[in-house]
Parts: sequence; C-alpha cells; structure tokens
Amino acid sequence: MKVKWQFFFEYEDLKFEKAHNFVVPVSREGAEAFGLPPHEFEAAVTIEPRQERQSSIKQMGTVHITLPGRGEETEDLACSIAGSLAEHVTFTQGRMTINRGIVSNQLMPETPEEEAEVGDGLVRCFCDYEQCQRRRRLTGVYLRRLKTMRYYDSSMQRIMREVRLIGS
Repeated sequence: MKVKWQFFFEYEDLKFEKAHNFVVPVSREGAEAFGLPPHEFEAAVTIEPRQERQSSIKQMGTVHITLPGRGEETEDLACSIAGSLAEHVTFTQGRMTINRGIVSNQLMPETPEEEAEVGDGLVRCFCDYEQCQRRRRLTGVYLRRLKTMRYYDSSMQRIMREVRLIGS
C-alpha cells in the first residue's frame, strides 16, 4: 500500500515554470524514528505549480509526497518532508510556505486484497481551524507619528515602503 499526501504551497519571488519531481531517500533509522517499519525506501516528491494566471508576486500550487504505508502512520514523515522542502527552497531560492490548514491523502492500493480492505475510503482530507479574535478599531490615540520612507532597489523596478508606527 502507498499513500500520496497533498500539501498546498505559496511561493514568492520566483516562479515554477513546470512540475518538478524529486526522490527523497529515507534511511532505515529515519523510517524507524517516524514509527515506520525499519527499512530503507524512497519518497517521491512532486511540486506542481498552478497554471492559472496569478499575481506577479505569489505563486500557488501543490506538493505531492508518495510514501509506502498508510495515511495515519506516514503523516509525521510527510509533514517533515514538506517542511524540510519549504525550508530548503526558502534558504536557496525564495520564500516557500506550506499551508498546513488543509492537507489530504490518497491511499493507493497495490493488490486486490488492499483494494478490498480500503473500499471507498481512498481519500481523506484534514482541516485545521482557528477561531479569530475580535478585531479592535484603530484610532489616532495609539499613533503619535506616522513616517513613510521610500527605498528603490538596485534594478529600480520596485518601490518598497517602510512604515513605522511609533506608539505613544
């Protein structure tokens, strides 16, 4: 049995032109550390950008991670691989953020016995919700001075504004 995890991502500063496929080797010790049977295997990782027109700053898409095993037992390893991928891409290329609010997995049976065991429960989706706190209104009492400064980058293509709020 294999399981294919799906995470959504946002990416800033660069664009993925096409889907990219990677293989992540998992050692015997690594598998055991995540509660999986102690044997070496490879996790298949695919980064798929959304093909629709998006803003010039952010790009969105999905990260698929395929692992041997079932959904519950591979969840920690899949989240770890997705987090490590985002950290590596952020450190070397630009800013990649994995959205862990909505995560899904799809079981991929490899034998007729596994198909019969899984039945209709092939896809599962997990959502994390947070209750937002009530917003307070902004009034001039909290601001003493508002200062806006403009900086130009070396290519003169973007203007970055720095706004400093100095409390009373």
